Amino acid sequence: MRIENKRVINRIQIYKAIIEDDKKGLILTDSNLNILNNLGFEEFRLLDFAPNGHIILLNSKNWLTIRNANKTTITAFDIETKQQLFSTEKFLGYRSIIDKSSNYFLLEYYRGLCCVNIKNGEVVFKKDKVDKSLYNADLHLKSNIIYIPTEKKSILRYHFDNHCFDEIKLDNVGGTSWIKFDNTQAYLLISDKKNSLHCFTHDNMVKPIWSINFSKFKKDNRIWCYNIITTKSNLGCIHGFMPESGQNAYAGGTLYIFDILSGEIIDSLDYANIQEKIITDFQIDEIIIDDLTSLSLKTKTFRQTLMASYLQ
Repeated sequence: MRIENKRVINRIQIYKAIIEDDKKGLILTDSNLNILNNLGFEEFRLLDFAPNGHIILLNSKNWLTIRNANKTTITAFDIETKQQLFSTEKFLGYRSIIDKSSNYFLLEYYRGLCCVNIKNGEVVFKKDKVDKSLYNADLHLKSNIIYIPTEKKSILRYHFDNHCFDEIKLDNVGGTSWIKFDNTQAYLLISDKKNSLHCFTHDNMVKPIWSINFSKFKKDNRIWCYNIITTKSNLGCIHGFMPESGQNAYAGGTLYIFDILSGEIIDSLDYANIQEKIITDFQIDEIIIDDLTSLSLKTKTFRQTLMASYLQ
């Protein structure tokens, strides 16, 4: 998830993370954000960091004009061997998700999705005229399937193992807007365009085990356009806001903290106390905010990370 000029992809399972900064480039850290290596690549954006901890997928910051069409340079590097794996200028790329084997990635490009072999750049599957974003999608690692919201009462899925799409119809939700698995990946959280948050078990998408209708809240009840964040302690959070005349989407609102297993809203935090956009889940009960400080969802306290001081 890109937020302002910094980005974090935390691979907690292998105790590594990649931080992207506009000025310093890409920085490899451990999962506590202690610096391991400054990788550089200042001219690129980070598309994804492979689950194996070795491969970074990059997209050039500057667009190219080739045959009167805008394109970007998409490339992959093995940060252990310092070898470039491939480079292509076929697409105007936006976002991407690497599969669990670190062999393929699904790329969102201008009006389409395609699957590419990360070792040689070969396109193994391509579907044009698909206006679906990977920005608000999530990968289920065990099944190696990406779940993508459709803004309809359904979920689009891409199967890496079979290189195909299918669609799951949902009868108990509005148009799907954001998707997020919990850290065990047993539960799937979906927000919809009716301002409700739903929780399904991964193996049963017929009926949600709980739903929260934020439209019934008197304050800050719009949540459909914001990311869902989960932590290892089975806490989740989502930003709700009430738009006012002349106010942009990030001017205020409430950070709602909920229990993933029960669907109970257990606490809230005035968004003005954060003053930044949320980035990602982190460690046990903490989330990282844009200045790379960390916020505990249990205690609502902040702590300074080493990276926050380094990037000041």
